[in-house]
Amino acid sequence: MTDILTLPEVSVPVFYNSGFPLSSEENGLLKKTEIAIFPNLFGILIIIGGILVGCSKEKIEDEYISSLRLKSVFWSLIVTYSIILLLFLTIFGSLFFTAMILIMFLPLVLYVFRFNYLLLKK
Repeated sequence: MTDILTLPEVSVPVFYNSGFPLSSEENGLLKKTEIAIFPNLFGILIIIGGILVGCSKEKIEDEYISSLRLKSVFWSLIVTYSIILLLFLTIFGSLFFTAMILIMFLPLVLYVFRFNYLLLKK
């Protein structure tokens, strides 16, 4: 069963590897480390896709669209930081760090959804 859950890893050069406690990997500058492919690939694709969708030009790019973009960015940041504040007050331990990793993508995702919602509502 554990073979099903293991993710493929690849050795990549990194600028700095701080390592994990009780880990056998090398710490320091300009080292190679083993990383899981799928979580990193997922993060890279979410960021690139979100930027491409969020910054793509509309057919008619006027002041109204610029206003919608600005309102969507501010709304996504307010919602994200409200959630982060709630997490700081309620969640502790390793679950907190897991939540922070997922929250990293939230402003971009919320911006894309909010902008498209306001655009369709028009």
